[in-house]
Formats: sequence, structure tokens, C-alpha cells
Amino acid sequence: MMSTQQRGRGSKYTDDFKWQLIAESSVDGVSVPMVAQRHSVPDNRIYAWRSDGRFQPVILNVNEGGAPVSSVAITVLCLMVVLGCEWMGLIDIVNMLSIAGQNFLLLYCVAALALLKLSNKVFDRAASIVTVGIVVALIIVEGTTLMYPLVITLLGFAIGARQHTKERAQS
Repeated sequence: MMSTQQRGRGSKYTDDFKWQLIAESSVDGVSVPMVAQRHSVPDNRIYAWRSDGRFQPVILNVNEGGAPVSSVAITVLCLMVVLGCEWMGLIDIVNMLSIAGQNFLLLYCVAALALLKLSNKVFDRAASIVTVGIVVALIIVEGTTLMYPLVITLLGFAIGARQHTKERAQS
């Protein structure tokens, strides 16, 4: 149940008001700055409320353990489909697991690129360059076997860039 009492020292916003703004800013096509302007609230406050764990159930329908219900259901469904396809002989589970391992390799590469961009420390930057180099070398040595996870990663970057452009246009 949501509290209507004020939270924090000197807070002039009730929890109900915070829930309302978080819910509004969580709708597709609605940005935090739009909601902030509509309600005359600084947008950094809404961002802070959205990151506060007390208000997460507004954004995601979660179970008692805190896991998003839809994510758990979709994950279980995907695992059942993969196991069913393997049982029918349509795919080889060993190959599927090797592809999943390659995805983690590229995830490390993306994390290293983020570290390279965000860190100013020489050691961090050097470690990230070495990591990216190792992943690139493995991609070259392995050839097309890493093509699937590479395409998935590039699609992720493209979708992220598109959403960023869309959000800028709305602000």
C-alpha cells in the first residue's frame, strides 16, 4: 500500500505524488522532462525517485523476491522452447550454449568500451584496450562463429542510438 505521508527531511512531495509522476514518466513516448515541466518539479527529482527502490513496483510488476514477473515468464518460456527444439532434434543444445558463451565474451568487450570512455585512469583505460584487443583477436581467429553475437551487439547499439535520438527529439 502506498504511503501518503511525506518522506525525508523537508520534503514537500507526498509518496502518492511521487508514484504518480514515476508512473507518468514510465509510459512509452513520455519523457521525464515533459512530466517535470507539466508538474513544475525539477526533472532530477523524478530521476532520483525512479532510482529509489521503494518506487520500482510502479515501473515493473515484480514478485515477492523482487524479480520482474514478465522477465521471469519470458525466460522460462524461452528455455522451454530451446529444450523442446533440442528434444525434437531441431537444434543442438551444445551449440546453443557455445553461442551463449560468445555473447558473454562480447558483453565483456562492450563493458571494456564503456570503461574506456568513462574512466580517466591510465590503468583502467589500458586494461580496457587490452580487453577489446583480446576480443577482436578472438573474433578474427574464430571467424564467422562469432558473427551471431557480434550482429546482436551491433543491433543493440543501433537500437540504443535510435532511442537516444528519439528522446532528444521529444525533449
